[in-house]
Amino acid sequence: MEPQVSIVLCTAVVALAYYIFRLALPKPIPGIPHNPNLGLFGDIPALKKYNKDTQQVYRFLTDACSNLGSPIVQLFARPFGKPWVIVSDPDVAYDVLMRRSPSEFDRSTLFKDILHGLVPNHHVRMNANDVMKSQKRLMSETMSPSFLHDVASEKLHSAILGLMELWRLKAEIAGPERAFVASFDVKHAMLDGIWNVAMGWMPGTTASQIEGLRNCQDPLVTTPASSDDTVVFREFEVPPLCRAMETMDNSVDTTLSSPFPKQHHWLLRRMPGLSAALKVKERTITENLTAAKARAERGEEQRSAADLVIGRAMKTTKIDISDPILRDELFGFLAAGHDISATTIAWALKHLSNYQQIQTKLREAVQSEFASIGPKKIPEAAAIAKANIPYLEAFVEEVGRCTAAQPGTSRCVVKDGAQLMGFPIPAGTDVFFMTDGPGYLSRPIRAPELDKDGIKRWPTTWKEEDLDKFMPERWLVEKEDGKVEFDVNAGPCHPFGLGMRGCFGKKLASVEMRVFFAILIASFELLPVPDRWNGYQAWDKLNHNPKYSYVRLRAI
Repeated sequence: MEPQVSIVLCTAVVALAYYIFRLALPKPIPGIPHNPNLGLFGDIPALKKYNKDTQQVYRFLTDACSNLGSPIVQLFARPFGKPWVIVSDPDVAYDVLMRRSPSEFDRSTLFKDILHGLVPNHHVRMNANDVMKSQKRLMSETMSPSFLHDVASEKLHSAILGLMELWRLKAEIAGPERAFVASFDVKHAMLDGIWNVAMGWMPGTTASQIEGLRNCQDPLVTTPASSDDTVVFREFEVPPLCRAMETMDNSVDTTLSSPFPKQHHWLLRRMPGLSAALKVKERTITENLTAAKARAERGEEQRSAADLVIGRAMKTTKIDISDPILRDELFGFLAAGHDISATTIAWALKHLSNYQQIQTKLREAVQSEFASIGPKKIPEAAAIAKANIPYLEAFVEEVGRCTAAQPGTSRCVVKDGAQLMGFPIPAGTDVFFMTDGPGYLSRPIRAPELDKDGIKRWPTTWKEEDLDKFMPERWLVEKEDGKVEFDVNAGPCHPFGLGMRGCFGKKLASVEMRVFFAILIASFELLPVPDRWNGYQAWDKLNHNPKYSYVRLRAI
């Protein structure tokens, strides 16, 4: 090769390498605070280390605001990508989510990428448009009062009663002196429940544990967690459907901390475990949609979400059960309907055992509402769903506020130069509105130099010094006639998002919580848990989970 050609090629390679290097360098949005010591990989090394040390991701985002002393900061968590803008200010969050979405802010890129592998055609991944609205209408009747009160509540009621039966068996073995892990039992029960709502039958996940426990001569195992105050129960084989759901849940969780979640999940789908789980999913959905279609053609009563969806589709078009949109909408209903509820309940169990006075108030409120059936009777499903129990509503809302099972809402800027606190944000930038830090669970960060003109303050009478306390009473207001009512707008809290792009299943989640705690509080007294298993440490998957979720039960 001629020397001149070699020089030209070397120069070109060096120039290309320098271009790529410059391209990879973080490019901060002017004026927004950020880590002053950014290297080539931005905040990725620090985020990875934080995740390794704490098993958390979300708190890293919130802590950035506290560490930099600003309610708005930026992080660089994806190679070659735009920064993430992190906001911890309830007034700004309300303004964006309620008034400026979806015209300026819409579904975030990260959220789309994380869910792409399992539900690529689900409306939750789409920007707001006519197609998205049409798909959302396909599932709309599942959130109607008649379905939630008369169908969904009954299906959930059956699943939760199964969990109470399992816990009675475990409580008899453990005795009131010893605690045991509750989170897995809760997740199994909520999976049974949402599958019952969606398809009209339960996979039998809780039943498998009850049967195993009754037939096992030695139900306890010895582990480092075993002691005089704690027992560990054997875990028995669950139905294949439950195992498949767990595998798919874990696949999404794995991609959460990946710099390239969509590509990462593509690789996971080629692995034997996830590939087999997806086949179980497709086969099961096909069988259930076929059965629902047959019921619709026979004119049978609609008793599940699948029945509603098939019935609605048959009114407008010739139904095709292989339609990927139909299948993804139904599976999204299943996946989202149990995971976040199970996480919220796992946190709530901590609060019930730690705050005995609040537990007593909750039990008295539920017993007062259903006094006619007696203190030791379980209220019927529809009665719970339709009941007005302000303290129960307040307890559920406070659990959502304090635990932040999903600690933020993300949006993507779709209008170039959209303003956030005086800063123009480029289109395509993901913005995270965190709900587990300043302004929500601690004093807000005062930044008078930032522009909040035209943004209304969230109306609240809450004291800033009490924001870190668990106080269901903060959600109760006394009216002129002396009646106490639940006020959902009493203060800053949006665990399900807000506005048009808020959580589609919020109403179903509310019914799940009401039914669960009304049955639990009538079935057991939750005793204090040993200190070593009672901390509020967390670990993040797609949700923000408690590291320890134990119960110590005494049957009522």
